[in-house]
Amino acid sequence: MDLLRTLAQALGRGGDVGGSSNVAVATKVVGAEETHDAEELRRHLRTFIQITYRRGFPPLAPYRFTSDEGWGCMIRAAQMMVCNTLRVHLLGPGWRIKNLGVDVRSEEYISLCKWFMDVPGFPHFYSIHHVLTCAARYGSFPGEWVGGHTISLVLQDLTRLHRRKYKGPLQAFVAENHVLYIDACEAAMSHANETQEVNSKPRSRREERSREEKFDPLLNPPPSYEGFRESPWSSALLLLIPLRLGLDNISAEGGAREALFSVFDDPHCMGFFGGQRNRAAYFVGTVRDANSFLGLDPHRVEDVSPSNTSSSVFPTDSFLASQHSGVVSVVDASRLDPCVTLGFYFRNRGTFLDWCSKQQQQQRTSRAEEFTLFSVETFTAFVQEAGSPSSDVSDDEGFVIV
Repeated sequence: MDLLRTLAQALGRGGDVGGSSNVAVATKVVGAEETHDAEELRRHLRTFIQITYRRGFPPLAPYRFTSDEGWGCMIRAAQMMVCNTLRVHLLGPGWRIKNLGVDVRSEEYISLCKWFMDVPGFPHFYSIHHVLTCAARYGSFPGEWVGGHTISLVLQDLTRLHRRKYKGPLQAFVAENHVLYIDACEAAMSHANETQEVNSKPRSRREERSREEKFDPLLNPPPSYEGFRESPWSSALLLLIPLRLGLDNISAEGGAREALFSVFDDPHCMGFFGGQRNRAAYFVGTVRDANSFLGLDPHRVEDVSPSNTSSSVFPTDSFLASQHSGVVSVVDASRLDPCVTLGFYFRNRGTFLDWCSKQQQQQRTSRAEEFTLFSVETFTAFVQEAGSPSSDVSDDEGFVIV
């Protein structure tokens, strides 16, 4: 407990950049090396975009909710993962804030902020309005707490819609049941590529059926994935892996907790969301010596950003201050809920396939008693077609962004 208190003091509560010049324990944060330097740690944490409870947004039709306080924390935590993955993709992994009023006025940053503003319609692709309209397809509605698996499917749908209709730069893919099937992910990414390319020439049902049969991994296995490197994806990938690592908590025995700490050593890791039961956060760092994780906590209520989003007035200074406070929660691993969703970012197909190859190599060489968070397999016996209900977003579904 003394270690946690020392760390909190070093980071500075409430976004204060004062405090000690060093932290007593090594701290690892997504996108940075492990460090004892408190100033560097604070600077890096300020780079993350924080999305919290909001009040005063347009009602979530046909309901009357104008705030998500008390029930929207999982939505906000998931939004933070997508938003910060997009930040890394659009602004680069080395982007840092030195001057809040200057460094965030780029066209890419302003566009990114607008995508997550809580306003229905274009260009607010990831607003709470669109999230909940999509979540209704999975039985989740305004005023209800949304689970990690459901919100992962929602993100998969919304990124696909953004990519397909508006050439969005990122596609999310959900790996089910603790297993990533490379062929299923490739099929989802390739399907989106084809959708953009052949919008003017739709396939016949016979052609679609033939395509499905050719992708049967038992009768007609897909070609070697080495060849796919020459055919780039049209967007980056955010791989989401929902996990359940216990019944009531993540036990220190059996290796699950240590495996969750270790995943932050992966350069593609974007952290995880979930965490505490009915109190979700976006976790972006570890403090192993203190057996703790660093989380961006959405349980702070902020007014919505101004509806006038012209570049001359948006984002406002108060809006920027709320998004880049740098305040984190230090949560002991024993208090975490066992349901978490990991995120991994891949800029292109090549980096994804390299990562998959390394994961499979580790699987082959690991001891039987070693705990693994998830596995990576090349083929699945049942490929989910990209047009299935859990992955396709069509104009007829009622939540096309206009």
